[in-house]
Amino acid sequence: MSYYPLNTGAGSQPVDADEALNYLSMPNEMQTYRQPILPEPESLTDIAAAKEVIYALYNAIQQFTTQLQSSTLDLSALDAKNLAFIGQVLGDGEVKIKCTGNPAVNIQESVMAGIWHVQILDEQGQVQHQQLAVGEVPPLLETLLQQAGQARLSLGEMPSNLMNAPAILVEVDAKQRDCQPQQPAHVINLSLLPISEEDQSFMIACLGTGTTTILSKGYGNCRITSTAIRHVWWVRYYNSMDNLILNTLEIVDIPQVAKAAREDLEDSEKRLRNIMRDYLHWLS
Repeated sequence: MSYYPLNTGAGSQPVDADEALNYLSMPNEMQTYRQPILPEPESLTDIAAAKEVIYALYNAIQQFTTQLQSSTLDLSALDAKNLAFIGQVLGDGEVKIKCTGNPAVNIQESVMAGIWHVQILDEQGQVQHQQLAVGEVPPLLETLLQQAGQARLSLGEMPSNLMNAPAILVEVDAKQRDCQPQQPAHVINLSLLPISEEDQSFMIACLGTGTTTILSKGYGNCRITSTAIRHVWWVRYYNSMDNLILNTLEIVDIPQVAKAAREDLEDSEKRLRNIMRDYLHWLS
């Protein structure tokens, strides 16, 4: 089929530079899987404990892909050398999570999606306990989020100079009351609504600041922050120049963009199996 250009319609005529529309650039870099660069097998000794964990990790992934059952692996018995090798095998992936509650927790997704390195911190911010988790998100994160935040949004008298904030907050309150685990998100796209600075400031003040921050770099840059109200999240997308291109509120247990899908875990199972086949069997 041939397409013939027609010199009519919008955009067909020359436009002065001052009159041209300026569009925000969209994200243009997608993160893709790269197998970790591992040291030569001959250079490694005394990592039997790490090998055992990696084989157990593979079994945990299989358990999730067949039964959708999340699991954790304790790393407290491993020494620094074995921990470092596991870190080399898993690498750093797209999603990073920071929880500042009690306990404080740092979570880093592996380059193999759905495998999570979880660090539990003490009061001084030092790593007290480490584990690997397999699943959409770490089970520990789900537990912390069920306990964090206020159960309900308190709506009092609102200033008269607001535009859309009152209606948005009423909608948030209604949807938050009905929110259940694993329920699809209710998304309010603030980028499509006329929002004044007063609206924005008032909503931020009403919703408060939560204890969980999530950064996802799967496509562009997505920053997710919990509010002080349970199951209410700010989800904001930025382009490569760090300009905000999409601003939303999500009412959900955990935003989908932060989760690993079952298909992701199936891919991770294959990738870890390849590493085990091509590399780990050479190690003593």
